[in-house]
Amino acid sequence: ICGLMDLIPYFGPFLGAAPAFFVALSMDFNLTLLLVIVITIIQFGESYLVSPLVMKSVMHIHPIIVVFLLLAAGNLMGILGMIIALPVFAIIRAMGKTVWQFYRSNKKSVIESTNREIK
Repeated sequence: ICGLMDLIPYFGPFLGAAPAFFVALSMDFNLTLLLVIVITIIQFGESYLVSPLVMKSVMHIHPIIVVFLLLAAGNLMGILGMIIALPVFAIIRAMGKTVWQFYRSNKKSVIESTNREIK
């Protein structure tokens, strides 16, 4: 449950940890406190260290941009925005690179053909 809820950034793992929290609460208060501390440390480490670094190495997006995108999308569109922010950013960036490369190659071929006509 916790892994599935991890798809929801920031709060998902806490919602997924709720069943473990209630089981630990029924057993021992110290175990419950330990569970809360461990889940919090894991969540913050994953959200602010691991995820941005993975996005940097796989998608070549700087970690600060990842955090900014998630915060902005979360404020604008809520949980759904946080889920779709990075894929939408990656698609827009890939389309922009493709258009830019097409523009540059087209411009270069126009310049070469103009140079041939002048000679």
